[in-house]
Amino acid sequence: MGRAPQDLQQDLAFMRALAEGGVSHHQPEFGRVYLAAGLCYGAECLFGWGQYMGWIQLSGPVSLAAHIGFTIVFLAILTVLLIRNRDKPPTGMASRAVGAAFSSVGLTNCVMIAVFGTVAARHHNMTIWLLYPIVVFALQGAAWLIAAQVQRRGWMCAVALGWMASAISLGLTIDGPYYVAICGVSLLALMALPGAMMMRRPAQHD
Repeated sequence: MGRAPQDLQQDLAFMRALAEGGVSHHQPEFGRVYLAAGLCYGAECLFGWGQYMGWIQLSGPVSLAAHIGFTIVFLAILTVLLIRNRDKPPTGMASRAVGAAFSSVGLTNCVMIAVFGTVAARHHNMTIWLLYPIVVFALQGAAWLIAAQVQRRGWMCAVALGWMASAISLGLTIDGPYYVAICGVSLLALMALPGAMMMRRPAQHD
């Protein structure tokens, strides 16, 4: 016997809830991490650019301490957020799929640090190391494309294209004075700003 239309509608409703469940809770928390990372590392890049251009004059030890300070601030914020949400794992297929995409990108970034760092040190070539942020930006674009397709949000697709455009821009300016500036502006525009958006509009769809 065929199934009643009401039963089919209930099944579809259940499948939709299964796919979308947990996105509204998990997305703001991810947004906070993304906002913190974008602000800290975007500011660090612009700080470094100011030093490169001669606008900020600091001694070697003070400069090193300042750069380390940005990472310490981010790690402190990250620790607080992780402790606060340790008992709130993402639920729902969509939320877990997006989380898996960004987690995979993060793990890949760690591998790329070892690869580019080792090769750059062995060949004493800073340009090789500067390829690492380009790969990171391209991978961020890929993760955002996955998020855009899973959650069907147009602004996420725009963020993905922004990351990829920034990666190309870094490749074109890798030996120039604007490389670090592009990194800083991109982190603020494509990481901090989307993070703030995810905190404010978790349940809205474009």
